[in-house]
This record gives sequence, C-alpha cells and structure tokens, in this order.
Amino acid sequence: MTPAATAIVDLLKLPKFFKKAISFLTRKSDPLSSELSTLMHQKTVLEDRENIVKRDQYRALWHKKWIDEGLDFVITVPYSLPALEHGASEKTTLISAGYTFLFSLASPISLALAVTN
Repeated sequence: MTPAATAIVDLLKLPKFFKKAISFLTRKSDPLSSELSTLMHQKTVLEDRENIVKRDQYRALWHKKWIDEGLDFVITVPYSLPALEHGASEKTTLISAGYTFLFSLASPISLALAVTN
C-alpha cells in the first residue's frame, strides 16, 4: 500500500472523537479537510440510506442539466494534473482523484483514452 493510502486508512481507523478534534483544529486553515475528517466514519444504516438518496438526487440533477443543455457528450480530461512518473504514485493525494469521484457519482457513460509517447 502506498504511503498516501496508508495515511487515509490510518485516519479512517481513528476514533470519532479524535476525528472531530482534528476537524476543529483544522477548520480555519483547511475547511475541506476539516469537513472530510468529520464525515469519515462508519455510517449507520440510516446515514447510509440518506447518502444514497443524496447521491441519486445529484445524479438526477446532473442528468437534467445534461438534457437541458442539449449535450450528446462532453470531452474532458480524466486526470487534471500532469502524468505521474513511474513509481511516483506514493506521493499522490485525494486531490488527484477529483474527476474520478465526480464521474463515479454522476455515472455517465465515459471512456478514457490513454495517450502516451
């Protein structure tokens, strides 16, 4: 496992109290990470269902906007940062997966074409 993945797993294993403390201490300097710290815990069945409903509402909104704009397809970059050198993935963070998360939430049909030299 890469060091970045290990750090995420270690954060997930922390007790909820510590995550809330981390969130409190980082809320002004890094509000996004602060919010993630409070959200990263095992969900109850009710919380899980609420998240599924929110995801489905987001998908419906995405689809409606897609139709309203008359789009057939969108060309976008699958990875917004320069390519990583071989063996450098241990230096990546969650920021490098932004588009991946969006497309996983919205579930459009997508294709990634790898272009290398």
